[in-house]
Amino acid sequence: MGNASSNYNQNPEPGDLIEIFRGPFQHWAVYVGDGYVVHLTRAFGFRFLFFSLNLDGRVKKEKLQDVVGTNDWTVNNMLDNEYRPRPVDVIVREACALEGRNQRYWFATRSCELFANELRYGKKRTQLSNYNQNPEPGDLIEISRGGYQHWAVYVGDGYVVHLTRASGFRRLFSPLNVNGLVRKEKLQDIVGRADWKVKNILDNEYRPRPVDVIVREACALEGRQMPYNIATRNCERFATELRYGKQSQQNPEPGDLIEIFRGGYQHWAVYVGDGYVVHLTVASDVRGSSSNSLSSVPNKKALVKKEKLQDVAGTDEWKINNILDSDSCPRPVDVIVRKACALVGRKLPYFLSSHNCEHFATELRYGWPESRQVLKVLGFAFSVGLIVLIFVCPGPKGRLLPKKRLW
Repeated sequence: MGNASSNYNQNPEPGDLIEIFRGPFQHWAVYVGDGYVVHLTRAFGFRFLFFSLNLDGRVKKEKLQDVVGTNDWTVNNMLDNEYRPRPVDVIVREACALEGRNQRYWFATRSCELFANELRYGKKRTQLSNYNQNPEPGDLIEISRGGYQHWAVYVGDGYVVHLTRASGFRRLFSPLNVNGLVRKEKLQDIVGRADWKVKNILDNEYRPRPVDVIVREACALEGRQMPYNIATRNCERFATELRYGKQSQQNPEPGDLIEIFRGGYQHWAVYVGDGYVVHLTVASDVRGSSSNSLSSVPNKKALVKKEKLQDVAGTDEWKINNILDSDSCPRPVDVIVRKACALVGRKLPYFLSSHNCEHFATELRYGWPESRQVLKVLGFAFSVGLIVLIFVCPGPKGRLLPKKRLW
């Protein structure tokens, strides 16, 4: 993928989905032939995205070149491996028939991406059959609720088990730690009018436990009260631990990236063998620090340390997360370990958006820095109507990259 003009070498076919990279988010359209696309746009443009999740939208038919401008784009028929696309003539006819129509635009569940996907793959038949899905016992269910996702475990006969906040959604943004309650309820009642899908998110990394074990343990937890922490003990972690087991039972290999869950943020390190990790530290990365928020870390110098993984993690949960292996080829293990150990004791600049611990770890493993954590914080701010002013520049494929290497 290159600049806007070079992407035309892809030669999209009618019915193809077009993904356009616009800074920290992606815009989607359906190619209908002769250089034109049909897409759902926000009536008031991007600047109003931050003030409301519900906006007026309008379906437009425009030249792909005009919609893309100078942005990168790619053909991305993202669900072809899961669902059969509808006939091309149906996709194009229905797309063109919608031109000029006003529709509601909801950032989380009625967006340009959903509009394009429904044209290519068809609308879901009922709330209990999104894209003709039939969940099996033990499956994880992801439910899109406004600016966040809720997770549950399907246990059969239309029921799911899930961890809920005792105080409900309105308290999501107040304390990190609240009381939680495990409930067994009908999937239809949980979903309501929201979108949902089966998403066994870690099946390509971990072997699921036997279905009878998942279901038995899930149902045994019904009615139990347990702490709910938005970062480290949330509904997603509850569901994934039921399906895959405790993640702390992993055995890292040299060169692996270690993600440690610390209250409202994640700390990252590189495993270098014999139980040791190398990581970039500031005061708030130290166990027992009073900081409990990623946003509380100031701009300062940081120190590269080599320490026992057990000492760095303490009582926090952690997992191996080679986060970019699907996009980039890791460097040789001996190179990763040698460069990591050579940096021990060095003082480096620390800046939240461009020189944090995740940037440090990913540059060691892949040769260039990236922080998905920064992107998630920015996306979360979008969804709740907040602006986080972070000085970054968009890199290839919509990545947020530092303006220069870290060392």
